[in-house]
Amino acid sequence: MGERLSVYTETYTKFVIKMLVNIKGKSESDVVNFILKDWIGDHIDELEKFGISVGKAKEMGIISSIDNLSKVITQKKKKR
Repeated sequence: MGERLSVYTETYTKFVIKMLVNIKGKSESDVVNFILKDWIGDHIDELEKFGISVGKAKEMGIISSIDNLSKVITQKKKKR
């Protein structure tokens, strides 16, 4: 269900990701995924201004039902 993504980062970012293994995830990939999900949740209002939303992703068939990311976004919106 996941998608593979490859990124290049500067040395300090790589260091931080490595240091967060076993704190925010079991692997570097888990940590990066956590950081991205957290950022998306924190910036949901900004994303929606650009037409990027859970509803749009569902309309496009990107996600078929509520997944972990959309749960995080929904929870963060309720807290506001």
